[in-house]
Amino acid sequence: MLLFGKKLSEENLIGTWKHPLLASWVNINGSPSYNYHDEIFVFKADKTFTFGEYGKSGALFEEKGTWKLSIDKTKIELTYESGEHSSIDIRKFNGSSFITTSIQGNDFVFKKG
Repeated sequence: MLLFGKKLSEENLIGTWKHPLLASWVNINGSPSYNYHDEIFVFKADKTFTFGEYGKSGALFEEKGTWKLSIDKTKIELTYESGEHSSIDIRKFNGSSFITTSIQGNDFVFKKG
């Protein structure tokens, strides 16, 4: 894991983290028009989180649960209200953004704010 600036810690993860997703695009008179959604994580100090995908009209889906940073500080471990578990790898962190890898192997940059 590469760290730049701030150290990765649970305290530094608290807040809202956003990643834009290309939802669709159309070609209008030879010019592409893009529609983006945002994937958003909200990590709270009480170790709860909300995760969802949001478009212009609001939430497309939203899930909640609890979170913690792995012992080796390379993953955010999530437990959803359904009891399902997953984790997010943190490859780079600088206090205002982190990079993780999607299921398809693409880099996702989440920015704080």
